[in-house]
Amino acid sequence: MSHKKNKVLRRRLAGSYLSSLISISLVLLLMGAVLLVVLGTGSIQDYLRENIHMTLVLKQGTPARDAVACQRRIEAKPYVKSTSYISVQQGTEEMARLLGEDFLESFEESPVPSSIEVAIKAEWMSRDNLEQIARELSREPLVEEVGCRATMLDTLSEAIRRWALVLLSVMLLMLFISVVLISSTVRLSIYSNRFSIRTMELVGAPESFIARPYVRRSAGQGLLAALIASGLLLLILKLVEKGFPQIFQIFGLRLICMCAGILAIAGVTVCVLCARSITRKLVRMDQNELYG
Repeated sequence: MSHKKNKVLRRRLAGSYLSSLISISLVLLLMGAVLLVVLGTGSIQDYLRENIHMTLVLKQGTPARDAVACQRRIEAKPYVKSTSYISVQQGTEEMARLLGEDFLESFEESPVPSSIEVAIKAEWMSRDNLEQIARELSREPLVEEVGCRATMLDTLSEAIRRWALVLLSVMLLMLFISVVLISSTVRLSIYSNRFSIRTMELVGAPESFIARPYVRRSAGQGLLAALIASGLLLLILKLVEKGFPQIFQIFGLRLICMCAGILAIAGVTVCVLCARSITRKLVRMDQNELYG
């Protein structure tokens, strides 16, 4: 009979530990997702900026060989990240997709000139720099016109600043919610052992001795939950990569490891502090409160 009771008790404890582990892992996962975006704001900003391309429209009838030579000269500039040459044929096909084949039938030859798309390095992406670069590139002999969307850069920078403030507020809210939920979870886990804690107190065990096993268990639980949350976060990023291959260019391995480290520290710290606080409170409870 005693063996059956012990078996049931072990099952209940295992179930309680597992449920609290899952709860803490999910909380840390949500916190980690927001934290990753907040830490990666600079990388997101650089990625978006470098995808604002400058378009160099070449003079009508420019030979492909001369256009490629011009592209190589531009690519050698210190502020250029990459270039892409769009031939007359490619431009015509793109125009046909946008406006339809009927639009091009009214022209004897393609009205679409060849062009070069230029991606500027993130550190050069300011309005003044873009205007200066546009003036410099417009002096190229084969360049007819330079398309520079400097106003879009200002709009993008303002939008990123606003989103950064919103995400920071969300992160602080998530941190508060995480502390509350983890505290509740740890409290329920330790509260089920309140009679064992009272027994140890009655035989003269000091508070630090009583708290030690629960603090250790909570620390291990917080660390394990952080590892699970980090693994799930990495799995989500891998799934996102299928539809958005550039995801790991924005959130690099160093940033992901930093996020995982912060989650581990946060998980262990919160669980340990909660375990200490709750154990101290249970030790100081009077007899009537134990049955409440």
